Amino acid sequence: MKKFNTYKEFLNEGVGPLKHLTQEQVDWCNKHIEGKWSVNSKGEVTVSKNLSFKDRSFDRFPVQFASVKGDFNCSHCPNLASLEGAPDHVDGGFDCSYCDNLVSLKGAPSHVDGYFYCYACYELTSLKGAPDHVGGNSGCSDCPKLTSLEGAPAHVGGDFDCTECDNLTSLEGAPAHVGGDFDCNSCSTLTSLEGAPEHVGGDFVCSVCDNLTSLKGAPAHVGGEFDCEGCPKLPDSFDEIINDYNDDEIAWKRAHKLINSKTYMGAKNIGLI
Repeated sequence: MKKFNTYKEFLNEGVGPLKHLTQEQVDWCNKHIEGKWSVNSKGEVTVSKNLSFKDRSFDRFPVQFASVKGDFNCSHCPNLASLEGAPDHVDGGFDCSYCDNLVSLKGAPSHVDGYFYCYACYELTSLKGAPDHVGGNSGCSDCPKLTSLEGAPAHVGGDFDCTECDNLTSLEGAPAHVGGDFDCNSCSTLTSLEGAPEHVGGDFVCSVCDNLTSLKGAPAHVGGEFDCEGCPKLPDSFDEIINDYNDDEIAWKRAHKLINSKTYMGAKNIGLI
């Protein structure tokens, strides 16, 4: 039996913030949430900083979580099929990687100040629902059912990783701005770079893409190196241009113009270069 310190506490039982939750929801929170939790005046479940789960057997969030001051980690939840109920804003990072049954990012936060990861979500078919803004790194690598990056964050402050997405046929929907590196290596069905970010502050990597036949669509700005090694269908004539850029002999603006030049492409096609 619950102990009450005063008669007033007894009278107020059931009319505080917890009145917003059913007993089933309270039991779920006690079973699954790591550490202490509470309920705010809106009926949203809150924690003091980072939010993670000690029992990850659930298939959904039966409560609405408030914005989180730290990280929100629901990775390795094998039965989780929906992110509905996740917080709208996360000051730290958000991780829903290795959720084998997650089919959609609908319900994910709209704004994440730290990282956003949805690695190895084998049933995920779209990035629609991902945050608009990610302040840190973001990644969706090893998601075999993704065919495009539509729905990806528009702005990623750090690195963006979409490597080893075996059915990714297009970079359409990729972030327009990536502050760090952009990596789409080992995407075996990718045929062109159309849809790639306009701005990449670090390296751009599209190596080991077996069916990449063109660099058309490459970013207008690359701050670091450009790596397209191990792409057997890519014309050898691009190698000299990329090597000259990586060796600081030409600027990326010049390299970008050359690989997209109609004159250059025409000369290449008839074997002059």
